[in-house]
Amino acid sequence: MSVDPYAQARIDLNSTVGSQIAAGNVAWAAANYPGAVQAYQLAGQQGASTIGPEIDAVGWPQITQNFTQQAWALNGTLATIDATTAKQSDALLAQTLATKIDALYRSAINAGTGAANAPSHSSSMLTTALVLGAIGVLGGVTFAVMHAASSKAAASTARTTRTTRSSTAPTRRATSARTTRSARRLSQATTRRAV
Repeated sequence: MSVDPYAQARIDLNSTVGSQIAAGNVAWAAANYPGAVQAYQLAGQQGASTIGPEIDAVGWPQITQNFTQQAWALNGTLATIDATTAKQSDALLAQTLATKIDALYRSAINAGTGAANAPSHSSSMLTTALVLGAIGVLGGVTFAVMHAASSKAAASTARTTRTTRSSTAPTRRATSARTTRSARRLSQATTRRAV
């Protein structure tokens, strides 16, 4: 059974950021756009000051910070919206940013949980060793089969070459002897004519 080291961060995310987004949505529905923007900004601020650091502190910050840093940057944009004169378009932008911030914190928690419950390094090394061992065995068997096949083919070629040489050897000798005799006769005939 896997353990969720981020269980408290999930609770805190829902009770702070999540509840402020819900409050912003209620204000939005009542056309209270300044109140909606203030609630969304409070959600972003609570996320940046409390939830992000809490998530990163649980462990695996090299994984979670990819998300928490993006949420922190979006909170900077959210904080620049003027809540006192907010119109519907401002509230829509604030809602979009707060919702994205919430999603990034949830993604950070999920990524951290995945890293926390990933197979240990030693078990992944064992798996790698088994796979490499199997590849080595298959490679060795393949080499042995290929070597045996090439040795058999080489032996067959050597037998064929010896057979061909031994069957053509007398013919070459006979041809060579005939050529030598013909050359002597021609030489003798040429010498007789010259004398």
